[in-house]
Amino acid sequence: MAGQVSSSVKKERVKSLIAMGERLAAEYAEQFDGVVLEVLFEEQTGSNTYRGYSENYIDIEVVSNIDVIGQILQVKVDKTGCNLV
Repeated sequence: MAGQVSSSVKKERVKSLIAMGERLAAEYAEQFDGVVLEVLFEEQTGSNTYRGYSENYIDIEVVSNIDVIGQILQVKVDKTGCNLV
């Protein structure tokens, strides 16, 4: 159809937008380095790894020997990772 953007251009644009979104999310999360956040844990992603979201919608993943799914816990965020407080 005339005036349509080619499939290859669409794919490149999507790839570019995804990369920009990931970069902006990382920059946003950096401002919380060293801060303690409350996190609602929603899923287990590994044998002792759990994922949840902070009140600021930051995706947080921690290692824990106890099941934390469904719990709101305090987590200290730093560049090397996140740790339960």
